[in-house]
Amino acid sequence: MRDEEGTPIDRRGSLIVTGLPGAGKSTVARRIAAAAAPAAHLDVDAVYDLVIGAVAFHPGSPTEDWALLALAREHIGVLARSFSAHGILPIVDDVIADRSVLDRYLRDLPRPIRLVHLQPSTDTVLARDARRDKRVAVKWLYLSAPMARALEGSGLSLDTTSLSEDETVATIISAWSRLSLTE
Repeated sequence: MRDEEGTPIDRRGSLIVTGLPGAGKSTVARRIAAAAAPAAHLDVDAVYDLVIGAVAFHPGSPTEDWALLALAREHIGVLARSFSAHGILPIVDDVIADRSVLDRYLRDLPRPIRLVHLQPSTDTVLARDARRDKRVAVKWLYLSAPMARALEGSGLSLDTTSLSEDETVATIISAWSRLSLTE
């Protein structure tokens, strides 16, 4: 994997891919992981789903469900550190709509930590969501403004409304050296 100058991508640290459900986080994270192999796609939803009895998370979820989500994020940090220690680039896929969640990742993930915030238009999010089995975007659109505030000035905010998957991945790879939040 090389950046726009043809320089090999620095595979140290971690990458966080965030955005609303339907923004393309999982697809982009998997595609970057394939380009940067060996890399690990660490999907917070998949770790959350490991807990038997965890409910389908929703905006009005009770405190216990929020605690399970925090636990899933804690384990993402454990996995990321373990993979990184073995030369595998961890790529975290999570909806980060609160600065405290980002701050926790900044404490827990291997450095340097890079961040990409995928921000397609609402219409694009809804259209992409309609094409998948897991249709949840409409319930989470209210997070768009809090997410933008929480992540303002952090990493790369990328409007992917008119970008294909290939163009999105190429844009992220070409901006790799400018994605770092930490050293």
